Amino acid sequence: MKTHSLKIFPGYFESVVDGSKTFEVRLNDRDYKAEDRIVLNEYDLVNKRYTGRKTERVITYIEQIEKFVVLGMRATTDGWIPCSERLPKEEKQYEVTIRRKHESFNRVGARHFVKPSYSARGVWLDSSLCETVLAWRDMPKPWKGEE
Repeated sequence: MKTHSLKIFPGYFESVVDGSKTFEVRLNDRDYKAEDRIVLNEYDLVNKRYTGRKTERVITYIEQIEKFVVLGMRATTDGWIPCSERLPKEEKQYEVTIRRKHESFNRVGARHFVKPSYSARGVWLDSSLCETVLAWRDMPKPWKGEE
């Protein structure tokens, strides 16, 4: 299994991240295989630089068309969305992974936040400002017991 690092323009990046674009059409200049990973790095064509946002996908389907290949892909994160990829838009409760900064150590753990709070740089912080959210996902549905 290989990991392919690829450039992607902002409009396409957003469509991949929101789940509406589940494929890539690329020149077949690499040895793509099902189950390979793709790291899509957002690239700003106007400023000619990477934005720092990226998302990872797994190739699920390959269709060769002349010199090109259509790559079907799925997310790799089990529903987790890195804050570097995007931040939630709705005010509701999320399951999150946090980094707690306290003196000389960092600790990663899970917490539940009701309302996202962002710094001026777009970093998600809790109200005490000593925890940084690394990734988030919708809350799982509660267990209903045996039926």
